[in-house]
Amino acid sequence: MEKTKKLSMLNIFKSGFSAGSSGRDAAIEWKRSKAKKNTDIVFENIEDCLARGETVRVPGFGSFGTRKRATRMAKNQRTGEKIQVKAINVPFFKAGKELKEKVK
Repeated sequence: MEKTKKLSMLNIFKSGFSAGSSGRDAAIEWKRSKAKKNTDIVFENIEDCLARGETVRVPGFGSFGTRKRATRMAKNQRTGEKIQVKAINVPFFKAGKELKEKVK
């Protein structure tokens, strides 16, 4: 007769983490890794939208977007020579009303 091992949440958590950690430590570690993964997904999506030139609005927080910085003349600090800097898109963040009020 073959023995089967019942998988509990504790065993599932322990299987993915270091051997010396308790079930509670493993659960905390798992939650942190899941939170980091979800945060990374959100920021990757914002980056992708900005790369396409779109604006991302987060209600109650603010908006992310891009602005075109025109071609301009700059000065090389070391040599004093004037150089032309190409036009580029730069990201920006504008805080929403609720965020501004909380920060006050």
